[in-house]
Formats: sequence, structure tokens, C-alpha cells
Amino acid sequence: MEDQSPKPIRCKAAVCRGAGEPLTIEEIVVDPPKAYEVRVKVICTSLCHTDITFWRGNVSPAFPRILGHEAYGVVESVGEHVEGLAAGDAVVPTIVGQCGHCTTCLSEDSNRCEGVPTILGPGMRRDGTGRFWDPQGNPVHDLLAVSTFSQYTVIDVSQLSKLDPAVPPKLGCLISCGGATGVGAAWKAARLKPGSSVAIFGLGAVGLSVAQGAKMCGASKIIGVDLNPDKEKFGKAFGVTDFVNPSKLDKNNSISGVSDQGDERRRRRLQLRVHRRALGHGRSVQKHQEGEQQDDRPGRGEGQCRGALAGPGPPVRQVHHGVVLGRAQAQDPHPYPRQEMHEQGAGAGRAGHA
Repeated sequence: MEDQSPKPIRCKAAVCRGAGEPLTIEEIVVDPPKAYEVRVKVICTSLCHTDITFWRGNVSPAFPRILGHEAYGVVESVGEHVEGLAAGDAVVPTIVGQCGHCTTCLSEDSNRCEGVPTILGPGMRRDGTGRFWDPQGNPVHDLLAVSTFSQYTVIDVSQLSKLDPAVPPKLGCLISCGGATGVGAAWKAARLKPGSSVAIFGLGAVGLSVAQGAKMCGASKIIGVDLNPDKEKFGKAFGVTDFVNPSKLDKNNSISGVSDQGDERRRRRLQLRVHRRALGHGRSVQKHQEGEQQDDRPGRGEGQCRGALAGPGPPVRQVHHGVVLGRAQAQDPHPYPRQEMHEQGAGAGRAGHA
């Protein structure tokens, strides 16, 4: 009887041969998935600043390497013990796994899975070996066990979330990292309540996702702060209620002036400073609880929560929350402002079995 098990696949990938060097399109060989792994055909992938950090060699330098971790793909084949996914399913990857059984996965306060822990160096999470090779049989390293700048990739099942195939690939690929991070910042780090007032500093991919998360949590005042005036219309489409351009404010004006007037002691105020960290997208969160006596001195009267990798909640749950929010806003479609992130190239072309 003919062996029906998955075979190695030859395909194209954008390979980085050295720190800061241009990526080159090369032919590679992608191994079949092992136990608890899934081989995915990449349909659409986007560019995240984390990719640039690893490309520069600032973190865990290992070359040659296939970068990329935000993507939308379709399951091509699955390894042993994979449950809940089958060939043809639409999926998005996350850099933080979720086994669903360990203490931290079951916690509402952490996303650092202990069952399949996140590692910065190359190699799959369970056995540390690679799945990419050049035509001569030399290893090509992965990025965070994802590597989506390739037509095909192999990812641990704990790092995949099944997606409704109705979600457009060019938008679905953004959910897996920037979307989950931003929604998690509002939902899990800040723990926004209905009626909250929020100020978001920077309306990039993550900042806009914070706005979506704040809207999902019922925030009544969502203030977007950005120096780029073009971000106002995009921010409003994502849930921002008020837009502030700091370059247009005089010294007598402040963001607080945009908030509803009234008794500050009876109103919860929260500020999310959204910025990129060396790994993932960090956020520092400053908040004032209701009835708390505020102190104007820096660092006083503030509760602080530093940003966590890919959002502080379980990544798969955050991806699903992002999808639900996207459906709710379907009646008010809007263009995504970061068109340069909608890269279709990694999923193009043909691949064959090795």
C-alpha cells in the first residue's frame, strides 16, 4: 500500500543570510510535520518590527534565517496527536504557544505557557530541531518557531489558532501579533471596564488594535494621540472617539481637557502608552482607580503594569476576541492604514514535493 504520510516540500522563501543583509528569494526544503506539529501553506504575511529586530541581529542572531511571524495560512498537513485542525483549515500563528493545560495557560493573568515554553533561539519548541533546509542539505534557521516569509512552514499546534475562512487573509494575518497585542493591552493588562476613559499614544498597528480592544471593553472615551494627522480618520474607524495631535496643542492645553468634565475622583482614568519593545510589542500602562487621590508628582498615585509579550492574556483567546470584534464592525468597513504590511508575496508561486 502506498505511503500516504506527508513528504518534504520544495518551495520558495525569503532568506536572510546575515545581520542586516537584504533578503534573497531561494529554494528551500520544508520537512513534514512531526508529532504535535502542522505544516501550513502561507497565503499572506505581514511585516512586524520584531522581524526587523531579529533581522538586525539584535536578539538571538542565527543565520541563515527565515523571518516572519504574522500570517494567514491554510493547513497543508498535520503530524501525529494534532487535534482540532485538519488539512484545509484557515489558521493564524502566534509566537507564544498555548498548550491549554499548564498552570499559566489556565490562569487569567499570564500568557507564558510552561508546557511548550517560548524560546528565542531557532528550533521547534518541543525538540529544538529545525524544519528548513537548503538544496544542499544545510539547515536554515527559523524565527520563533514560526517563519512565515516562506511558501510553506511548520508550526507547533499550540501556536496556531483556527480562523473563520470568511476573514480576509490580508487582515487576518495582522490579528496574530499586532492585533492580539493591542486587544490584550486593553482587555487583559489594563482590564478596562465599561465607561472607562483611555488615551492611546501612537496609532500604529498596535495602537489601533488597542482602540479596538478598548471599544470591545465598553470604554466611553477613547482618545487617540498621534503626530500624523492622517491617523485621525483611521483611528475613528477603529473606535477612537477623540483625536489629539500634540503638535497642534499650546502649552495651556492637555489631553485631560479632552475628557469629560466632572469629578475626577469619581472617574477612572487610564492611559496606555503604546510602543514597540525589543521583543514583541510592549506597553506601559498607567491607571488611576475611582476615588483615588491623585498626586501630580511623576510615578506617584499610579498603578503600573509593564507590557508583556504578545499581549498578557492567552494568545489564542485574544485572536478569537479580535475576530469577534472585527465581525461586529463589519457593517462599517474601513481600509487598514498600513498598506505596506499587506505583503502577498510569500504565498505566491508554486511548490513541489522534494
